[in-house]
Amino acid sequence: RAAPGSHRAGIVRDTSRSIAGMTGAIDVLDLDEALTELKALDPRQADAVEKRYFADMTIDEIAEAMDLSPATVKRDLLTAQRWLNRRLRPR
Repeated sequence: RAAPGSHRAGIVRDTSRSIAGMTGAIDVLDLDEALTELKALDPRQADAVEKRYFADMTIDEIAEAMDLSPATVKRDLLTAQRWLNRRLRPR
């Protein structure tokens, strides 16, 4: 995660590596497009990803906000991370 006070592009770049589990930088526009696609496929997973990586919420906070169990949130985040990893993999 980026340090507090970092500009938005830095946060997205650091977050994108965490989200997709990739070691290289990910284009911010590619990440935005992938998140938009994920939202169309599974809005709940996309919402959990945004809360976790962009709002810096804990699993328990997300679970409470979304009225889900922490186990469901973890499962959604893992599934979303795998999907994003495949979607953002260099071609």
